[in-house]
Amino acid sequence: MSESTENQWHYPFSKEEWELLHASVKIYIQSLEQRLKKLEDRTNRNSTNSSQPPSADSPYIKSTSASKP
Repeated sequence: MSESTENQWHYPFSKEEWELLHASVKIYIQSLEQRLKKLEDRTNRNSTNSSQPPSADSPYIKSTSASKP
């Protein structure tokens, strides 16, 4: 991610409200965000961007890099 994307506020509440949250709640939210990111990365993995074989790719998702006749 670019630096500007990381610095954008993406919560449904203001920065002031974030500052009022208890530290344990902030840590919990941040841990959930990290877990979500890992799961999204795992879900978006396929044979073109990992070491898994092409046979493990979903048959329902069309490949955009299909060779042209």
